[in-house]
Amino acid sequence: MIVNLPALRILQIGDRGNLATERVHIEALRECDLGYYLLMATVEIAPGRVYAGLRPAFWFSSQQVRAGDHIIVYTRQGMPSTEFRDDGHMNYFYYWGATMAFFGPIPTARAVLAELNMWQTA
Repeated sequence: MIVNLPALRILQIGDRGNLATERVHIEALRECDLGYYLLMATVEIAPGRVYAGLRPAFWFSSQQVRAGDHIIVYTRQGMPSTEFRDDGHMNYFYYWGATMAFFGPIPTARAVLAELNMWQTA
């Protein structure tokens, strides 16, 4: 039996509603390319059901990460950067570019991380 374990997991949405520090904190569980992942700001409409509607999405650029690396996506504007950690892993910082917080005012606001193995544009 082949089991496909997730490569990334959301650890938390930090500082909901505070644009300066609101962020989605993700951990790499195994080596992968971030370019195959899409992070969406959504609203939970029922347990286990989300609605994206007009909410924003963040598609990562191609970047190899290793197990133990952390990916931090801030809601606010900023420039992507990396930081070497004392434990030998990396922190990758990304910025959504928003001028307002995504996860604060709505108690059912959620972040959804999707792996995209195939996509098309037209």
